[in-house]
Amino acid sequence: MSKTVKITVPNLGDFEAVEIVEVHTEAGQSINIDDPLITLETEKAAMDVSSTVNGILESITVSLGDQVSGGDVIASVKVNIKNGEDESSGQSQSIKNDQNQTGLVVIGAGPGGYTAAFRASDLG
Repeated sequence: MSKTVKITVPNLGDFEAVEIVEVHTEAGQSINIDDPLITLETEKAAMDVSSTVNGILESITVSLGDQVSGGDVIASVKVNIKNGEDESSGQSQSIKNDQNQTGLVVIGAGPGGYTAAFRASDLG
């Protein structure tokens, strides 16, 4: 049994729309958690948007040069669900993966340190 999971652009902080400068995958490809799907570019930096699940990429709904905002759907992935596992438990597994605890230490108090700390806070 399988289900389709939508992958969205994460919160981009103060940026309302950013440009897609690279598309790393195609429909039909097998992808894993943390595989980069697209690269976004702001005025100051480039950022990869990675997969949050393992599966087969059914479709990628954006293309090179498009403008996207936080929450926009960029792809749909077909995820296999093991026998005896219902959709709610599959969803809770993906939620558990999204809620991994990570630590971040920003060393330095200059403009770059503050910017990095605020950006990390925005991204969770």
